[in-house]
Parts: sequence; structure tokens; C-alpha cells
Amino acid sequence: RLSVGRLGPFIHFSAIIAAQVSQLRSVFPRLASSPKLQIQAMSAAAAAGVSATTGSPLGGALLAMELTGLFFFVHWIPTALYSAIAGYLLGARLLRLDELAYFHTSVHLSLRSNELGTVVLVVILGGVCGVAGACGVKLALRVSRFIRRLTTRWHHKPLRIAAFVAVVCAVHNLVDEGLGDLFSSSQRVAVISLFESKTLPLPFLCSPSSTGGVVCLTGMALIKLLLTVVSVMLPIPAGVFMPVFVSGALLGRMYGELAAVLVGPTKWLDPRVYAVIGSAALTVGVLHTVSIAVVILELIGSHSHGLGPWLVLSCLVSY
Repeated sequence: RLSVGRLGPFIHFSAIIAAQVSQLRSVFPRLASSPKLQIQAMSAAAAAGVSATTGSPLGGALLAMELTGLFFFVHWIPTALYSAIAGYLLGARLLRLDELAYFHTSVHLSLRSNELGTVVLVVILGGVCGVAGACGVKLALRVSRFIRRLTTRWHHKPLRIAAFVAVVCAVHNLVDEGLGDLFSSSQRVAVISLFESKTLPLPFLCSPSSTGGVVCLTGMALIKLLLTVVSVMLPIPAGVFMPVFVSGALLGRMYGELAAVLVGPTKWLDPRVYAVIGSAALTVGVLHTVSIAVVILELIGSHSHGLGPWLVLSCLVSY
């Protein structure tokens, strides 16, 4: 088991298919002779890949626009939306993406819930996630340089590269088993637990007190981010969205628990809400794409939970 996701590889697969189809001159002569149309086709394919993987058609189209922003033209939006909807319908047919939100949550945060206190907490969380995301990217660059030097030296020795990946997997699994259910279970189950459970399954070494839980969640968020950096830098296909999402949920839940300890028990402060907001903000801080807020709103199905404005605010601060 490694801290990797599938969204990145699926987008890559979709773009590869679009690039190969664009070379079929006998079938699509206009597409094959126009670099501009080929970029449009790859952008639409990326939107379909996001939508089919996550069940997020609108967010998929917006994310495709941001990913190809240097080349994207505004009049390509209908094509991206059409492809995203087609990908979603295919996913709904084969994977039943329309039956349940991918990250179901019942938490609620009203705009009238202590507006000033909530704004301050959300803005601070967005800033923390932005800094954490930037530090994670810089760490990933350094780890990438080290692993690249190592694998270049072993270029003609694939068994050594395979052994290196196997050792990293073994260490990763040992860490997962030692840190309890939030690490040993699937990443989706861990996120839902952070979003839904009032009492988390923390490792047995953690203190049962509120302060001990905050310290434990802080360490777990840092360990998850470190494992993610090492995992995605290995010479294997790997996506970064899901593990960063989990790291953000851990960081946000820690932040919410800490705020609950400092502020005291109040009706308007639910640590689970900040797990949702933190997952979005850290993902934006790492990927530097604001459309992630829309993707996550569709993933959690929270159109009626009042989280939209707070998610967008934290993502903007993190960006």
C-alpha cells in the first residue's frame, strides 16, 4: 500500500487517448492537421477523466480549464462541459457514481453561525493549509531530485529499482499498521471517518485527552504528508489528489479539535466541519487550482449543508 491516488493517472490516460485519436488522419483529418484542436481535444479528455473518476462533471470541466489554462480558450467551455457530462454518465452507468456522494457527510455550517468567529477560523485554516501545501511541494522537489539521481544511477539495473520500491512499500505498510484504522483502512474510509465520526480511532499510544488527540492528529497529518511525498516521487504511476485530500482532512480535524479546546464547547464549532474545509484548502495549496473547491462540493454532496461559502473562502486564502 502506498499514499497515491488515481485521479492523476486517469487524467493522463484520457489525454493519451485524445492525443492518439488526434493522429488518425484518415478518420479525423481536420483534427490531425490542427494543433489548436488537438489541445482542445486533450482538455476535453481531461475533463472527462476527472468526471468519470470522481463523479464531478462541473468541477471536472473547471479543473480541465485550469490545468490547460495557458492554452485554454473561453469558447472551449461547452466542449469541456459536454465531455465531463459524458464521462459522468459513463461513470454513473458502470460505477453508480450517482447513487451516493463519494465522501458522504452530514455536517452543517450555517452562514448565521457566529459569522465573525467562523470567518477568522476559516481564514486562519486557509493560510495554514496554503503554507503547508507550499512546504510540501518544496519537499517533494527535493525528494524528487534525490530519487531521480538514484534511479538514474540504476538505469540499467531494474531489479534494484524494483527492490527500492518494494522496501518503501514495506516501510509504508508498517507505518500504516502502527497508526491504526485511519491509516490502515482505505483512504476513502479514512476521509469519511474524519468527516463523520465525533470520536476518532486514534493509535493506542495517543492520550485519550483532548490535548493528546490534537498532538496525535498533528503528528499523523505530518506523517501522511511525508508518506505522500515519498510515494508520489517513486518511479511508478501515481496521483496526488487523494493522499493530499486525506492529509488536509487530518490537518483540518486537528485544527478543529484545537479550536474546540481553546474556545470551549459551543454549538457553532464542530471539528468535523474543519476537516472538510481543511481537505479542500490543502489540496488547493498543493495543486494551486481553485476549482478544487467545486470538485469537493460535488464529492461531498453538500449543496444544502451551508459549506460552500466557507470552502471557497478557505480555498482562496490557501491559493
